[in-house]
Amino acid sequence: MKEKPTRGFVKCNTDGAVNQTIHKAACGGVIRDDTGAWIGEVARNLGSCTVLMAELWGILTTLQMVWDKGYRYVSLESDSAIVVSLINKGCPPSHPYVSIVSLINRLKMKDWQVQISHIYRQANQVADWIANYALCTYGFQYSQSPTSGLCEPYLAGCC
Repeated sequence: MKEKPTRGFVKCNTDGAVNQTIHKAACGGVIRDDTGAWIGEVARNLGSCTVLMAELWGILTTLQMVWDKGYRYVSLESDSAIVVSLINKGCPPSHPYVSIVSLINRLKMKDWQVQISHIYRQANQVADWIANYALCTYGFQYSQSPTSGLCEPYLAGCC
């Protein structure tokens, strides 16, 4: 974890992945507490979609999980500046992703504090690994422990 969140907040990192060769898309997210301790991970195979849609699904899926787990102070990071802008600044009704952006923003309006910000890809390696792993899975998965194969250097310092 590059930077720890404000005390009392959970930190989430999300990512989307698309493999053009196998025509599949997926998303993943990692959830940590304010000390950097692992809380859980989400992985979802999406079938076929664009990388921006996969990024949006990563945010929606992770936020839904965090809400369901009862966390009410959330700092979420994505390496897609476009997606972060669509969520934080809004998108026009004619935008192709307006439906999922609206779902994310409705979820954000619940009784909790959610901060969504952009980070660079190099600081998002764990979420990237999980999203790529999810390309080879079916449906949705949540785990309270890191997926087997997620190497120690990732777990030690990068989110």
